[in-house]
Amino acid sequence: LDYVNEYIGRYIILIYCSFTLMVGLGTLVIGMIVADADDKLKKQYAELQETQQQLAQSAKLASIGELAGGMAHEINNPITGILALASHMAEGNNAGALNARARRNLEIIVRQTERVAGLVRGLLTFSRQTQLHFEPVCVGDVLDTALDLVRYRLNDGAVRVALDIERGMAPVTADSSRLTEVFVNLLSNALDAMPAGGLLTVRAQSAAAGGVHVEIQDTGEGITPELLARIFDPFFTTKAPGRGTGLGLSISHGIIKDHGGEIWAQSSPGEGTTMTVVLPAETVRNAGAMSYEEARAGH
Repeated sequence: LDYVNEYIGRYIILIYCSFTLMVGLGTLVIGMIVADADDKLKKQYAELQETQQQLAQSAKLASIGELAGGMAHEINNPITGILALASHMAEGNNAGALNARARRNLEIIVRQTERVAGLVRGLLTFSRQTQLHFEPVCVGDVLDTALDLVRYRLNDGAVRVALDIERGMAPVTADSSRLTEVFVNLLSNALDAMPAGGLLTVRAQSAAAGGVHVEIQDTGEGITPELLARIFDPFFTTKAPGRGTGLGLSISHGIIKDHGGEIWAQSSPGEGTTMTVVLPAETVRNAGAMSYEEARAGH
């Protein structure tokens, strides 16, 4: 009996140790599976929140764009008449019949009317009620043109410019004038963010998934997360009164969306701001616009 008890006891200990080891391994495997599932759920939840924010932003822009388009058409007709009449009275033979003060008043009317007309054009662009003319476009050339248009603001030398533009990039199907408008707006915003000077960096390169990836970076004060979430909202601006209408980024957002591309901002207070624009190649655009995640993953 003593021998049998000792023999069975050894096996019982062996079985117990084996069982404990199996339970430990099983617990470890289950823990790893649960942790992986938790990470996937968190990632899916974050993607869902981002998608919801994008849908809400698109719905907001669509409703405001429809309102802005209707208002712009209603305002455009009388403004065109005022501008034509004031210009006619201030020029040619009619100008000789006016005294100096009357001519100055008419010139003021013409300038202010042209300003209103520019705002109306911006509203029409924002509401996407203007026609786009697509053709093969070299983004590097468009960036060169945009830089030339804002170069007068660089004459004092306070802002240094660093260019990293890949030459020989494949052209994209786009409206050259509208892309120029977008890049001029982004460059102007970057310069406005650096009133005391700084470094303006412009990067452009081919995206891995096709198309072009553009970054415009400044070394300004940056943007807080609360304001960063609103920068594409119509009529929202952090500039002083009279310095901006708050339509620039909204219009740029609409133009890039019409090109099947993506635009987003990255910023932190004290660390400057980086505006990113991803434009798909012609083949990608014909197949459908890239999603936000695809655009970033492609880069």
